[in-house]
Amino acid sequence: MRADAICREQNRQLAALPSAATLAARQDNYDRSVAIVRRALRELGRLDPPDALAPSLHGLIAAVDDELTAAEELRVASLSSDVESVQGAMFRRGKAARRALRQARRLGLAVCGRPLG
Repeated sequence: MRADAICREQNRQLAALPSAATLAARQDNYDRSVAIVRRALRELGRLDPPDALAPSLHGLIAAVDDELTAAEELRVASLSSDVESVQGAMFRRGKAARRALRQARRLGLAVCGRPLG
């Protein structure tokens, strides 16, 4: 399926990011990772699945978007040492990741829907 090809390319690009030894390099990798995933989400959003699969594709896109939102919340909470917010963001990110995987399975996808690192 075309969706898996999009996710496969996303994963290839994410894996090609250089190792980050400094905080600045980690931030750069984070920013680049978000851009890669957002680009893949836009590509997925341009797909035209059969009507029966459209809700699952939209659910997959929404779940991955929620993962990105939770990852950003986690990053901000970590920088401010807000343990309670870190825990909440980790919970929301895990919940979104499970939703993404469920939607991907409904679509019969093998690559899409895996947790974002």
